[in-house]
Amino acid sequence: MRQALANLEKELIQRAPLVSRALRPALSDARIEQILRPLAHTVPDQLRLLYRWHDGTELVEGRRAYLFPGAKWLPLEEAVKTWSDAQEGDRLSGRPTWDSRWLPIFTDGSDGFDVVVCGEGGGQLLAFYFVDLPDTWSEFSDLRSLVDALTRRWTGAAYWQGEDGAVEEDPRAVAAIRRAMDRQQPNVDQLLATLAQGSPEASQHALGFLRLRLYPEAVPGLLKMLEAGSDRGRRSAAELLGLIGEPAATGALESAAATDQDEIVRMLARNALKELR
Repeated sequence: MRQALANLEKELIQRAPLVSRALRPALSDARIEQILRPLAHTVPDQLRLLYRWHDGTELVEGRRAYLFPGAKWLPLEEAVKTWSDAQEGDRLSGRPTWDSRWLPIFTDGSDGFDVVVCGEGGGQLLAFYFVDLPDTWSEFSDLRSLVDALTRRWTGAAYWQGEDGAVEEDPRAVAAIRRAMDRQQPNVDQLLATLAQGSPEASQHALGFLRLRLYPEAVPGLLKMLEAGSDRGRRSAAELLGLIGEPAATGALESAAATDQDEIVRMLARNALKELR
């Protein structure tokens, strides 16, 4: 983990000096333990190592700097306060929404969070939008996996420095790196079948997975779905074809944009065509 963090910092210094300069000084072990005292669960060792590297990011032009797109890195004290506020909100509402094991590390500044799962058997990262809870998704098994992935994305120019501490990305390049890092190749045909015919929950999960990886080999199946699928399937197909960016889909998308019976499909097809041009 220490070497992984050193590798990431090297890339940030070279490729994103504004982001690098926004990294706050490291916390001491004693300060980390003091800040973590209110938590009801033990935290993973990797989280301690993360904050012994840097304590989140500074404010740049009044906004906290990002470490990766949509992810402002919270100083540990602010992370624990956000956790505490969420627990108090649940107590006042009488509705348990935010799991007490979730310590927020990154936020989009609105209702999007990446949290580390604490307690026994924890360590993994979950992402969610507060309004969508209890729905969450997971891309990284632990913080080390996140750090390695960020290093590869910066190295591969899938990320670059934006303005005022923001980070921009090339979604297709990021998706290609995700595909290369997957230990096991999924069954794309099965994913498409689930997208077209699965339950709403299973279909949404398949769509989320495909959005993150943008398999070029999914294009033939998506074209068939766009032509003869259900409303839900055609909507997903139109969106994904635009995200993948396959020029061979232009004709089918033009047809869908002009003649599909579903207004949402027509809109998504028009948006997809803009992605191809």
